[in-house]
Amino acid sequence: LRLVVAAAMGAREPESETSFTCALCGFESRIDYIGNRPPWAPSVVFRERAYILRDPTNAATNHPLCIGASCSVCSRVVCAAPACSLFYTRRLCVACQTRTEIRLELPAELRKG
Repeated sequence: LRLVVAAAMGAREPESETSFTCALCGFESRIDYIGNRPPWAPSVVFRERAYILRDPTNAATNHPLCIGASCSVCSRVVCAAPACSLFYTRRLCVACQTRTEIRLELPAELRKG
């Protein structure tokens, strides 16, 4: 039933990967889920296919934390740290943020380079 419901909602089953490594800074973390709808927080929907961890500082709340995602331009897996990526309308690694065609899409205060 879960697969049928997930397919009907356009969701994908979580992948079996359990660790995350940022391609830029090397940050490593375990992860609990890859996707945009963590099953333990049904009211939360991320706008990207993210690497998600349950909040380790407060197990009682089960808040999902976005550790990172793939860059929408080059597909590198990057962490959510400002030094590595930006999410505006989509995830962009710092290298892709400096591309001219991408910079023009961003508000002036978010432009790098």
